[in-house]
Amino acid sequence: MVASILKILQMPGWVGWLLLLCICSVGGNLHAEEGRSQTSAPSSRPSFWPAGALSEEDLPAEEAQTNTPAVPVESDPVPPQPLATEETPLTTIAPPPLPPPVTSSPQDLVALRFVGQGKGALAQGDLDQAREQFQRAVAVAPLQPYSYYFLGRVAFALGEHQQALAFVHKAELLFAPDDRAWRSETAGLAGAIYEDLGDYAQARAAYQRCLQLVPSNLSALSALARLSPEESLPSDTLPQ
Repeated sequence: MVASILKILQMPGWVGWLLLLCICSVGGNLHAEEGRSQTSAPSSRPSFWPAGALSEEDLPAEEAQTNTPAVPVESDPVPPQPLATEETPLTTIAPPPLPPPVTSSPQDLVALRFVGQGKGALAQGDLDQAREQFQRAVAVAPLQPYSYYFLGRVAFALGEHQQALAFVHKAELLFAPDDRAWRSETAGLAGAIYEDLGDYAQARAAYQRCLQLVPSNLSALSALARLSPEESLPSDTLPQ
C-alpha cells in the first residue's frame, strides 16, 4: 500500500493529491465502522440488569440458595394446658338473715356484730377465727341463738359431731316458735350431723322437722330421698 501511495505522489499536478485524499477518507470511514461494530456487540448481561450488579449465576452456590424463599416449617402443635382451678373456701347453703338491729337490745347488737364477723371468717374458711367471734357473741348475749347455731356449724366442719349436736340443740331451744326459717335451718343442720354419724333414723326425723317448718327446703327434700333406700336395710346388713 505504501508503494501505491508513492506512485500517486509522482503523478503530475493535482490529480495525485486528489487520489491520495480519497484513499485517506475511505480508510478513516472503514476504521470508524469497525470501532462501532465492536462497541455495539451484544452483551451477555440482560438489558434490565444494572451495571456492576451481580446476577444469581455470578453468585456462589451457597449465596444463591439464600435468595430463594424459605419454606415455613410446621411446628408440632402445643397440647392444650388444663385450666387451673381455684380452691374455694368452705361454703354451705346460706342461712336466713340475721334480725335487724332496731329490734335488738344493746347486748344483742354487740353479739350480732360478733356473729357477723364470724360469718365472714367462716365464708373464708378461717374456722378458728370464726369460732372465736361466735364465742365472744355467746359471752355478751348467752341467750342469743344465732351464735350457738354457727358454733354448731364450725364444730361440724371440724369433725366434732357431738359438740356440734350440743350447740344445735341449744339453738333449737332458744329460737322463738314463730322463727320458722331459723328453726328449719337448725333442724336441717342437725339432720346433716346425724347423717354423717350414720344415725339415719335421727337424721330422717330431723329432716322431717325441717320440712314441717319450711316445706320448700330443697336440701331436706334431697336428703330424705337419699336416706330412703339406706333406711330400708338393717344396720348390720349394710354393704361394707
